Amino acid sequence: MRIRATLASDLAQIAKLQPEHWSDIMPFFHYYLEEPSCHPFVVEHEDRIVAVGNVLISEPVAWIGHIIVSTNDRGQGIGKQFMSFLMKFSQDQSVKSIALLASQEGRPLYEKLGFQAITPYVTYSREAMPTEPDMNAIVPASTVDVDQIYQIDADATGEDRHRILQSHVRHMQVYKDRQGAIQGFYAPTFNDGPVIARTEEAGTQLLCLKHQEAGRRTVVPMDNQAAHRFMQEKGYEVTGYALTRMVWGESINWQPTCIYGQIHGSFG
Repeated sequence: MRIRATLASDLAQIAKLQPEHWSDIMPFFHYYLEEPSCHPFVVEHEDRIVAVGNVLISEPVAWIGHIIVSTNDRGQGIGKQFMSFLMKFSQDQSVKSIALLASQEGRPLYEKLGFQAITPYVTYSREAMPTEPDMNAIVPASTVDVDQIYQIDADATGEDRHRILQSHVRHMQVYKDRQGAIQGFYAPTFNDGPVIARTEEAGTQLLCLKHQEAGRRTVVPMDNQAAHRFMQEKGYEVTGYALTRMVWGESINWQPTCIYGQIHGSFG
């Protein structure tokens, strides 16, 4: 068994590892190959790719995601060896914590490796939001808003994610209070469409905006009761409790009450 960095020439084989009930993994692996903060790896065995995964560095945290082991090669300890490698790689990048969102199937392995369960994440979806947002307070982001956006995100997540957010700023919508200060942002072009907000008003209004587009889903940490209450009042149904946030290493100084929608399970 050999673990190495992913190459563009691996993509055809990686596509064959697509799990049955997951969304298309290929846009993510194309992204991982292009984004400097991402470090995708493959596991080779007998000239076949039998496992894949990615490490995203958003200091002081590393996120491990898209861990997939070929169905025919499970039960041989490949997942544990691969995770141990990814954890060692992450530690070598001088991060203080390693985070992931674990499925019910994967959680026992991560617990054996020393990860601690923090909170479950809940998924909401339906056709479209029945309420329109207050567009007097929501405006397109501009270049002068960048520092405020990055600070709001850092305060909420405990991470420096500006490298992966920067290409999406020009598409963001921000919520401004009466004094003109930004209290939250929505990034519609970034995977699930994260909504990060300092106040309940900003968070719920941005969720209204997000869900004007039919079919969008929102994944929220259980700790954000304001987001759950709002989504349920608007008739959204819980469509999954399958993921649990888990952390290895130091506790992350995050504010889950400010996360009204995650980027994706591989990014937090």
